Amino acid sequence: MWDTTIGVPDCGAGCAGVTRTSWCATSERAETIGLIVNYINGAQKGQQPHDLSDLLAMLGRLPAGQHRVALALVVGPSAPTYPEVASRLGVHVGTVHRHLGRVRAKHPEVYAALMAERRWQLERRHERAVLRAELRSRAWRRRQANRRYRARYGRWPWEPRW
Repeated sequence: MWDTTIGVPDCGAGCAGVTRTSWCATSERAETIGLIVNYINGAQKGQQPHDLSDLLAMLGRLPAGQHRVALALVVGPSAPTYPEVASRLGVHVGTVHRHLGRVRAKHPEVYAALMAERRWQLERRHERAVLRAELRSRAWRRRQANRRYRARYGRWPWEPRW
């Protein structure tokens, strides 16, 4: 099927933002776009939205400073780094480490739940990074193939032959 699309990768080959007529299997495109959307949203196949209610209840037992740091670490759309948490809270990164160390020492069950949630977040972040790298590599390889085609035939692959 011939398809003209703006801003959607051509079968995930990395042609995002290019307007042109190209051959694309619709099922492959739908599958690739679905993968992108799922990874951006942090969802996996067959997985329900993540529930933080138990962890938030456990965090309620912590002192105010530790509660603030722990909450900033796990609540939000992405898994922030410790320096990002520190800058968001307006404290030094050592303070973040100190508060988490105190949680680990005085509330081990809360710390275990907090780190389990953190592990889940970091796994999602890693999956998104791997997907971004794969899409970037596909785009690079596609550009290289297009350049080789132009060097050999004197025109771009999407240009008409006449």
